[in-house]
Amino acid sequence: MNSALILASNILGSQRKLAKSLGISPQALGKWLRNGPPMERCPDVEIATNGRVRCEQLRPDLAEKFTYLRNSPSCALSNPATDYPTGAPPLGASDLPA
Repeated sequence: MNSALILASNILGSQRKLAKSLGISPQALGKWLRNGPPMERCPDVEIATNGRVRCEQLRPDLAEKFTYLRNSPSCALSNPATDYPTGAPPLGASDLPA
């Protein structure tokens, strides 16, 4: 199970609410929970959680790519402080469910 997606579901209140906010079916979210979300949808989860669950947590296998994008000045992921109106800091690995 993808613990970062479980955390995102908890932040939004339920898996159904997370799926709805992402415009996918609960069944599709179930596949993501088992296999991880597609790389191109990770920013959507990050935005839905106001940055509390980051792309790197969702897909640790692609963390290097997301770090590269964050360091790119033209990328929306490069300045999360302005992207998330709540200003909530991203959660660390220790905040993820076991």
